[in-house]
Amino acid sequence: MRKPEKPSPTESDFLFEIDPTPAPERLTSWGGVPLLVRAFRSLDLPRSVQRNVRVKQRQRGYDEASVIESFVILNAVGGDCLEDFDRLREDAGLAEMMGHEIPSPEVARKFLYQFHADELIEQAQQQRPLGQITYIPGENEPLEGLAQVNRDLIAEVEAALSRSEDRHGRPGRDDHREPQARGAGDLPRRTRLSADAGGVGGNGPASGRPVPRRERAADAGTVAGS
Repeated sequence: MRKPEKPSPTESDFLFEIDPTPAPERLTSWGGVPLLVRAFRSLDLPRSVQRNVRVKQRQRGYDEASVIESFVILNAVGGDCLEDFDRLREDAGLAEMMGHEIPSPEVARKFLYQFHADELIEQAQQQRPLGQITYIPGENEPLEGLAQVNRDLIAEVEAALSRSEDRHGRPGRDDHREPQARGAGDLPRRTRLSADAGGVGGNGPASGRPVPRRERAADAGTVAGS
C-alpha cells in the first residue's frame, strides 16, 4: 500500500509577517563600525589629532578628529569616493553610535583641500634637476601634523603590544623562538624577504614562477628541521 505523500514545506503558510509600523529605535546596517571606532578612540587618536592637526578657521562645524574618524570609517566600509559619505549620512543609527554626524561630501572635500599646497608643488618643480620629470613636493603644516598622528598611532600600538607581552610573558625569553621584529632596526638581524617575493604571476620568492608542491614541501621540511 502506497504511503500518503508528505506535504512540501513550500505548501505551508509563510511564517513571516511585515509590520508596517516604523520601529521606535534607530537601526543601522553597519554593526561592525563601533568596534573600529572603539579602537580609534582607545588608541588616543582623537587627542593626537587635536594636538597636531589644525585646519579649522571657525569654532562651529566638525572638529578635525570627527572628520578624520569619518574618513577612517568610510575607508573601512568600502567607500571609494567622497560621494559615499551620503550613504553613511542616510544611516541615522550610525551617527547615534558615533556621537557625531557624518560630514557631507562637500565638507570632506574642503577638509582635504587644507592638506594641499600649490606653492610647495611649484617649489618642488623648480628645484628638480634638469631633465628630471618626477618630483616630490614638501608637506605643509596640516600634512606634517597628520604624519605625526600616524607616528603616534604606531607608538600606541607598539606600547599596547609591549604591555600585552609583559602580562603574558615575552616571547623568546624562555624558549628558542626568535622574537618578532619591533622596527626597522631589528630587520638586519633577521632574514629579509626579497622585494619581488610573492610578485604578481607567481608564488615563488622573486621568481615569478609557480613553485611545485613537492618543492614547497621540501622547503617546509627544511624550515621545520632547522
